[in-house]
Amino acid sequence: METEFDVRGKHLILDVVLEQPITRHQLLNALQRLPDRIAMRKLAKVKTFKSVDYPHGVSGIVPITTSHMATHSYEYTKGKREGITTLAFDCYSCRNYSHLKVMKSLKELLGKYKIIQKKVLPRFA
Repeated sequence: METEFDVRGKHLILDVVLEQPITRHQLLNALQRLPDRIAMRKLAKVKTFKSVDYPHGVSGIVPITTSHMATHSYEYTKGKREGITTLAFDCYSCRNYSHLKVMKSLKELLGKYKIIQKKVLPRFA
C-alpha cells in the first residue's frame, strides 16, 4: 500500500488507460470538482479544448492555488490500439496536497483506470 509523504508542494504526473472514453463535458466536470476535493482553490475558470491534431483528443487546464492541474486525453479509433483511451494528467502546486486523494478522486470522477506510469516528485525535483 502506498503511503502519503508530506512535503511543501509536489508534482503528480499520471499516464493512464481509461476503461471508458471521456467526453469534453466529463473532463470539464472533473476539473471543476477536483480542486475542492483536495482543498485547493480554483483561480480561474476551467478551460477545455478539442485537440486540433487528434480528432478524438480532449485537453483541459485549471489554475489552482500556486499552480495548475492539466490533462490531455486521446481515444484511439483505429489500429491495434482501437478502443483504448489514454489520459495524461499532472498536478503541480507549491502548497502541500494529497496525491493519493487526487488519484482516488480521479477514479470517482472519470471511472476506473489502469496506471501506465506514475511519478510523484517533490517540488523543484
